Amino acid sequence: MPPIIELPEATKNTNDPVRAALGIPANSPIVFSCGLVEWRKGPDVFLEVARKLIDKMPTVHFIWLGLLDNEYSDELVASKTVWDKNQQVHLLPVCSDSRPYFEAMNLFFLSSREDPFPLVMLEAAHVGRPIVGVRASGGVNDFLAGLDDLLVETWDVDGFVERIEALLALDSAKQAAFQQELKKRAVNYSAALFMDRWSALHSNEPGKTR
Repeated sequence: MPPIIELPEATKNTNDPVRAALGIPANSPIVFSCGLVEWRKGPDVFLEVARKLIDKMPTVHFIWLGLLDNEYSDELVASKTVWDKNQQVHLLPVCSDSRPYFEAMNLFFLSSREDPFPLVMLEAAHVGRPIVGVRASGGVNDFLAGLDDLLVETWDVDGFVERIEALLALDSAKQAAFQQELKKRAVNYSAALFMDRWSALHSNEPGKTR
């Protein structure tokens, strides 16, 4: 399957349903990730980063969308309950519409240990929020080529914390620059553009009439 995605028109949320549902204040930054919970996706890394960054930034909230009805998910919930006294980490089950979470977030954290080309990365780029990923984990390195501020070298928790903290503190001009660049890259993987390229390739095949 080619790495393509439907990119809907952005919406303006005057009443943020995610913050309202989870009790997240309007001025609290949100770090978001999603994917079916499994070791490969690094939800344990996500939680450890959340624990350390909350100690440094007491207002930040973390959301993971993709919990399953299994033992591993139960262990993650139990683990975070021990230290997440103010309920700033929200581990949520799979849902049919993840778009509101992408629009509510301030940063997308791709903690995957291995991911050939995560489509959630394209969704995050389409809303123009910074993406933090590991250079060696897979397709994120290709997609974010040249944007070194968004890539870390290893799965070092302190390195993640430092990078995410810095990106959440960006001024409006730098945020706008990331937004423009990431949206431009996401469009290159849209389903519509892929179909145009596919049609062009087939129209140029030998024996095809134009």
